[in-house]
Amino acid sequence: RTRRALDQAKTERAQLGPPATPQIEDARAELERAEASLAAARAALEAAEDERAKAQEAEALARDAARKQEDHLARLTAEARGLAQIVAQQRRGGFAPALDSVAPDRGYPAALAAALRDDLDAALDPKAPAFWGGRDAAAPAWPNGAQPLAPLVKAPAALAARLAFTALVQRQDGDRLQAGLPVGARLVSKEGDLWRWDGFTARAEAPKPAAVRMEQKTRLAEVETEIEALSPKAKTAREAQVAAARRAKAADDAQREARRQPQAAEQKVAVARQTLEKLEREAARREAHAQSLDDVIRRFEAELADAESILRVAQAEAGEDVAMGDLPARLAAARAAAGPAREA
Repeated sequence: RTRRALDQAKTERAQLGPPATPQIEDARAELERAEASLAAARAALEAAEDERAKAQEAEALARDAARKQEDHLARLTAEARGLAQIVAQQRRGGFAPALDSVAPDRGYPAALAAALRDDLDAALDPKAPAFWGGRDAAAPAWPNGAQPLAPLVKAPAALAARLAFTALVQRQDGDRLQAGLPVGARLVSKEGDLWRWDGFTARAEAPKPAAVRMEQKTRLAEVETEIEALSPKAKTAREAQVAAARRAKAADDAQREARRQPQAAEQKVAVARQTLEKLEREAARREAHAQSLDDVIRRFEAELADAESILRVAQAEAGEDVAMGDLPARLAAARAAAGPAREA
């Protein structure tokens, strides 16, 4: 009976196998991979949130820059449109005035307007009611302090004689130099004063429609130049705003996607941890059962060894003539006697 119990215990013990199984190692590796994926997902979310914040800031800056450029361009365009309408009204006779063909250097529009005054409205076309026909004229000898105006003005040849007889002086010198002017000559100041050879004087403060028209024309040219320079910048600013908006949208999409990843990764970690804990509990249960079976096996092996030892002793004492019918009784008695001794 002891041998049968021992064999059964050994069979059951062999079926349990080792406490550590490949499934536990695989589950532990799966948990590590899930935890690594979770850490990566959280890092990706943090990076996506940082990128979204930067993209939104960049978009706001680009939008503000584009708005400023657009506002500036809109103001210049409105001003140019208004000036163009005013200048166009000056051509109602069908003939372009000489004003359209002259361009003083920066800072000298008032001087040119003082030199030509309302004659700027005359056309260059001989078919016009009033026009500039042109004439060759040698410049007079100018007094000290007078500078010829012609080099400071881009004008058609028809105006060469008038410009040849006009010189630029300092405002405080005009009255003094006027008396020495030759016939037909005139002096002008940068501010718009006029001193003519015949004694006619017009201060810069006097109303001069031609000066106003000259200022309008000059300003229109300046505004058109500014618009030409600003338009590419405004276009670049708009394109930068569009690019920044696309970046911000992409960052928003990436952040939404990144927010979903940690939750899915956490679920995988939870499942992997539950699987590992279940396998570890099963392994612990098998190990405890194995230890119990090992104790049982050791006890049965000890009992079997004791029984075999007792049997050999009893056979030796009985001799060859001992009746085989007495052997079981003597064996039981010997086992009973050996039990207390083994426990002690």
